[in-house]
Amino acid sequence: MKSIKPMEPEPIVASPAATTDSELAAALQPGVILVREEGTVAFADPRALSLLRCASAGELDNCWEELRGRLEPQGIRLAPGRPGPTAAGRAELELGEAAEGGRRLALHAFRNGAGGAVLLVYDTQVTEALETDLRLAAQMRSLSQVSPAVAHDLRAPINAMVLNLEVLHESLAAGKGAEAAGRERQLRYVDILRRELARLHQELEVFLAHTAPRAERSEVLDLRQLVRELAALLVPPARKQQIAVTTVLPDEEVPVEAQRYPLRQALLHFGLAALARVPREGRIELRLERAAGRALLRIAAAIPTPPTPGAETAAEGEAAAARQGAAPAGLELRFSAAGSEAQLYVARSILAAQRGDARLGSGPAGDHPEAAPSFELELPLS
Repeated sequence: MKSIKPMEPEPIVASPAATTDSELAAALQPGVILVREEGTVAFADPRALSLLRCASAGELDNCWEELRGRLEPQGIRLAPGRPGPTAAGRAELELGEAAEGGRRLALHAFRNGAGGAVLLVYDTQVTEALETDLRLAAQMRSLSQVSPAVAHDLRAPINAMVLNLEVLHESLAAGKGAEAAGRERQLRYVDILRRELARLHQELEVFLAHTAPRAERSEVLDLRQLVRELAALLVPPARKQQIAVTTVLPDEEVPVEAQRYPLRQALLHFGLAALARVPREGRIELRLERAAGRALLRIAAAIPTPPTPGAETAAEGEAAAARQGAAPAGLELRFSAAGSEAQLYVARSILAAQRGDARLGSGPAGDHPEAAPSFELELPLS
């Protein structure tokens, strides 16, 4: 019996007519292995042979017994005479050491009508790379939605400081500090500068916290602080649409163990998805509660009750959101000519990695019956 040993994968040589999409398709497609009812290989395509680092079908036959033995402890039983010889399932396979260019594969087994099985072989490195790219793309799309409004709000304290510096300069040049009233005015200008600097610093810190990735390590966080940061980031784009952003937070801490930077991104994706579906003069509410050992955050968007004259209807809000490229209300992954609409899919996967959950809910109680859907997020308390 020949053991599976690491070997250099054969490079894919593209013909001059090969296109980028065909190369991408070749990298993404799984390898396919058909297994007979008695547990032997009936067929293996070139992609499967390449992923398993077998130069030929004969080489795969030589190492098949060992491969089958490594899959069996993980629930995929392909040997004849065993219970469930073609049991469906998923298994992972390590080929060689990672430091020596090893490869980690994921194998998915499915029954077929002939009593045998179909094995799909995936390169987990490709899958992980795509997940990372998708997360980064979703992050950039969400940030691009808030950055114009945030930039506008950042200019406000700068303009206020410039104006007050000019007035203070004129006051000092005129020697008005010698008078009691003049000193009082100068101190008032200085106090305004101090407040505007603090405001500018706070808004910059919130925005940069969502753009500059940190080391992804788990820590105990007070979820109230992240909800406050989310509200602060939603206020600038909401103000442009005449939408109110309100927060309802408990008095006591809401500690959760999570990775701060990815969790910020997940909350931003859900917040923007809710904001995109509330019309002018509507409202978006961030309500955080503690219940049964879990933190429950409800991000709810509602239209006015009753609708104000000239306000957009819910359908018009949906159309406007679609024109702006906003993420769909559902949590699934969608594709369009504008790219992958993956904000909510990515957000849900981030929560799942933190042992949390996300689901669609309804609008706030007592609001107009056409209230937009809300998002209900749960995380275990630390």
